[in-house]
Amino acid sequence: MEDGALDDEFAKPDRRVLLALAALGRLAPRAALAADAGDDEVLQQFAASAARLKPKEALDVRSQDAYVLSAAAAGVLIDRLPMPELKPVGAYAPGVETGRIGRFGPCTIIRYRVAPGAGLPVHNHPNFSVVTVGLSGDAAYEQFVPAGPTPALTSTEPFKIQKVGDKSLIRGGVLTLAPQRDNLHAFTAGRDGAEFFDIISLHTKDEGFGNMRLKRPLRLGEIGEAHWLKT
Repeated sequence: MEDGALDDEFAKPDRRVLLALAALGRLAPRAALAADAGDDEVLQQFAASAARLKPKEALDVRSQDAYVLSAAAAGVLIDRLPMPELKPVGAYAPGVETGRIGRFGPCTIIRYRVAPGAGLPVHNHPNFSVVTVGLSGDAAYEQFVPAGPTPALTSTEPFKIQKVGDKSLIRGGVLTLAPQRDNLHAFTAGRDGAEFFDIISLHTKDEGFGNMRLKRPLRLGEIGEAHWLKT
């Protein structure tokens, strides 16, 4: 292949990336000011932006990153949310409460309130992308990737994962994960607790939700053993 042809090959844009970035470019900056008119208008602005997002078209790593960044760009413009009825997540995560705000285009928004020192153990949601936006307090996030094949969510067989991220979420901060990146994660609230919301999108088939237990805590970059929990 000649040099010019090689350059042309690398210059070809991925259509799905362009679709996601086009959605990002059309987001309305005035949504950041909409809170003055009330929570409903803020969510209407988000719904208008989210309606342009196409998670079913974002199936490869680059397209999924472009998609989740587009969703984050819409989400950070929401500076307050209505408070839904919050319910405990479960006995495996005491001190964590959630409530569903609603569905907006292809996205669902879920609000979290986490007591000081409480959190969710390592878990994943296959084929979903998630944008997490901080509302108050702070939380420490750990992110992991599989280090080899993983068994079905119904299995108790051990498998290997690698810790790839140690991050902090603060008010106004944003964290993201995509189906093929950082989809295994855990969080623990700081001394003042934390409130945040998730923007969740399904890219392909819903395969359920999986909690897991690490055999021991891992350092950044370290590979360790885990197994799925039946919850």
